[in-house]
Amino acid sequence: ERLTRFLSGVNKRAFGTFFEALSKGNRFDSALNKGYGSRFSSLDALEAEFKAYASKDHDATPSN
Repeated sequence: ERLTRFLSGVNKRAFGTFFEALSKGNRFDSALNKGYGSRFSSLDALEAEFKAYASKDHDATPSN
């Protein structure tokens, strides 16, 4: 749930692209690249930014 909230908060349009790619059978990393390629260059980049977001105990939208 937090990952979904994080990704949709980063960029709603990119989240739609990402989710559509997943629904068409793309692997997570491939779908991530299609939706957020300019934001997260790798799963490690996503993980680093998400860990910072997830460790906070609030419902804030991630900053761009």
